[in-house]
Amino acid sequence: MAEALRKHYLSVWLFALYFVYPIPHTIALRNLLLIAGLAACIWLIVRDGSARAAWQALRLFRTSGIILLLLSVWLVFQSAFISPYPGEALDHLRGDWFNELLIALTGGCAVLAARRAGVRRVLTIITAALSAHIVLLLGYQITLWMSGDCYPFGATPFGQKDYHSTLVTALIALLLADLCSRLMTGRTVLAMSWRITLLMLVLSLIATATLMARNAVVITAAMMMLTTGIFLFAGRYRLSTWTTPLIAALLIVASIAVTWIGLRSDARWAGFNEAASVAFDTQNNLAWLDPEKYGWPRMKSGQPVEESAYLRLA
Repeated sequence: MAEALRKHYLSVWLFALYFVYPIPHTIALRNLLLIAGLAACIWLIVRDGSARAAWQALRLFRTSGIILLLLSVWLVFQSAFISPYPGEALDHLRGDWFNELLIALTGGCAVLAARRAGVRRVLTIITAALSAHIVLLLGYQITLWMSGDCYPFGATPFGQKDYHSTLVTALIALLLADLCSRLMTGRTVLAMSWRITLLMLVLSLIATATLMARNAVVITAAMMMLTTGIFLFAGRYRLSTWTTPLIAALLIVASIAVTWIGLRSDARWAGFNEAASVAFDTQNNLAWLDPEKYGWPRMKSGQPVEESAYLRLA
């Protein structure tokens, strides 16, 4: 039973967890999946008799874990008894702190529980869930394009672009890791053919360019350049003399193409420099404290500064 639970339940649970992540109005379902997965993973760890071994393996993190526990207790005390708005503070604490602790705990238990099930199986299930969303995103954009005049950059079937940018960058990281492993060691990270890996990498790069999410463009470009460096410095000892520069050149071209399309399709980049200079002047521009009270700063053109860049930098 334990082996069947490990193979099938963990696979279905991970797929469901990653698939529902960007779907709106599924917060309760996500939390339920996290709790159910955590319970199953703890049962598997105890069932295997590896709880003691797991505790020993985590001995290096005991000090930081105790500090994290004390910090959590302090945050609860501060939110409940010191904050002028305890109800709002506790609500933010629940959503922005304890949810992340639950996710981290569940992820650690899932790693320990899935060791015998095989890392490749687990990573492939996660890749399948992420790939399904990218295919759905591109399919939705292409459908709108066929019924309109121009390509609908930034359009998503549901949810905000930030959610989809998280999905696409996570998928690109997995695919690049699989590509590096295949070419440099001959071993696969994902249980799929190299053709599927390459196809999904191309689709993910296209989705990054059409999503109009600046975080996704920057992170993707950084990962592509990092992978290029790996091939140039580590791959030169394992690949032929012409394979290494060819792969590096392809990665550089792909990175430049994604960045160029992202810059051209997203008008927010045009005012980024001015938004940055305004954001760093926190003494004269106080919108980062309360936009309704102080108002958004104005650029030279008279238009309000781009809110996202300003708030993140300020």
